[in-house]
Amino acid sequence: MYKVLLVEDEHYIRAGLRTALDWEAYGLTIAGEAEDGDEGLQAALALKPHIIFTDVRMPGMDGLQMAERILQELPETKIVLVSGYDDYAYTRQALLLGLCDYLIKPIHEEEIASIAAKLVAEHQEEEERKRLEIEQRYTLHRSRKLLLTGLLNEFILGNDDILHARKFEELAPWFSYAAYQAAVLRVENYTQAKRDHYAGDEESVWFTIDNIGSEIMCKDTLLFRKLDMPSEFIFIRGYEREDEGTHPEQFNRQCEELVKVIGGFRKMVVNVGLGSVVTATAQISQSFHRALLALHQLDLRDGFKVEAYRTDTLRAEPACAKPFVERLKLDLAQLHTARVEDSIRGMFRTLRAERTVPRGELYRLLASLLRMTEQSLAANRPEAGQRLSQYEDMSTLIRLESLDEMESRLLGTMLYHIDMAKKFSITGPKEAIRMLKEYVTANITSEELTLGDLAKKYYMSPYQICRLFKSEYKENLQRYIIRLRMEKAKELLKTSQLTVKEIAGLSGYSDVKYFFRMFKKQTGCTPAEFRTNHC
Repeated sequence: MYKVLLVEDEHYIRAGLRTALDWEAYGLTIAGEAEDGDEGLQAALALKPHIIFTDVRMPGMDGLQMAERILQELPETKIVLVSGYDDYAYTRQALLLGLCDYLIKPIHEEEIASIAAKLVAEHQEEEERKRLEIEQRYTLHRSRKLLLTGLLNEFILGNDDILHARKFEELAPWFSYAAYQAAVLRVENYTQAKRDHYAGDEESVWFTIDNIGSEIMCKDTLLFRKLDMPSEFIFIRGYEREDEGTHPEQFNRQCEELVKVIGGFRKMVVNVGLGSVVTATAQISQSFHRALLALHQLDLRDGFKVEAYRTDTLRAEPACAKPFVERLKLDLAQLHTARVEDSIRGMFRTLRAERTVPRGELYRLLASLLRMTEQSLAANRPEAGQRLSQYEDMSTLIRLESLDEMESRLLGTMLYHIDMAKKFSITGPKEAIRMLKEYVTANITSEELTLGDLAKKYYMSPYQICRLFKSEYKENLQRYIIRLRMEKAKELLKTSQLTVKEIAGLSGYSDVKYFFRMFKKQTGCTPAEFRTNHC
């Protein structure tokens, strides 16, 4: 609500102004009243109203003098002069002061309503302009920082050409050390910590790690986050002399201190993997990958450990899982749901009973089982399997933070795809595309109607869905979705008093600007124009 101050020495006129309009309907509230200019000035400075309606001729300080004093202190306040005199001198002075309007008594409700609507709109426009300016300043700063982080991420993955990028120049002096060592800090309970302690804010987690890391690490250490893995944070230590790198005890102690301090907050469970010391910038990527391998040497249940890279290699999968893997291969071939579930649950019971199982072996086990699912289902249905390829990516698997999560993901994925394979063997693609259309029609306001979402749900590739839908219904799927959403939006515009933003959300669009563009493209007019023309 925007605050309004009424300044008028005649009580009955002030009362008339107060009751002349349903102020709340315009997003306004009467915050205060005053009987003269002196009292009005004090009230304005105390209440800081957005809009002031003031008489001109009053005892003591008149309305123009009061307005001039108020605008010196509160330049964004909108002031409307109210007078019983149609005097050009007043009007001219009001314009020179930059006042918003000049009303002649007696004032009609339509005049007040018109001015109220105009001033509220001006306030909203100014607030939006300020918000955009703040956002632009923040975005510019954040974009620059994000760009450098992005360049560092590219570099750490082995793209040495990044060193020659113009935007990388300010970091160039840092890459002049004689030796380097990478470390990776991983928040093992990242999802839970972000939800329970940081209100779901990823930036707050990063701020915590950045602050603590900057306090503990020496000036020769560069800290940045891994963009595709928000639970991981990268440290690169530079050594001024090559022989310093042969004794990295200080960096190790700093990593141990970092883990200890973070553990003291009892919010995050962290581990640190240490890579090997290298003597060239081109080898920093190698040190980083060895730091990741060091983390993979730890058990999934480990916490607050600093693990150095070892040359001994991990097994392809935990030895205790092998009998279950062989059994699962047969169960999948037969699409036997109950036996697949029993085998997976039995395997994870065995894994939990093991004293230690390196996480790297668990990730490889999951990738192997998902590939096996792909191959088995492909044998039952030629086009099956391609939907599972995303799960082979290690960056997806290492986001799983516990054995429970791994069991749930593996079991859910296998059972879902077995179920879909059975359905498709019975229904065939035409029936499947009919089911898909029914689902889309019934859930047209959902944002989860992307080709990726539908492909996963109906066990088809995006290409298959588009081809079959167009063949069966002679209409492009995306156009069908847009058409139904526009029909929903038009119906709400004609039959409800909901705001355009609310209608956008109810039509399946979370981004109101995108909704505006789509609506105008489809109908040739804006939502507001459509409502005016059809109501």
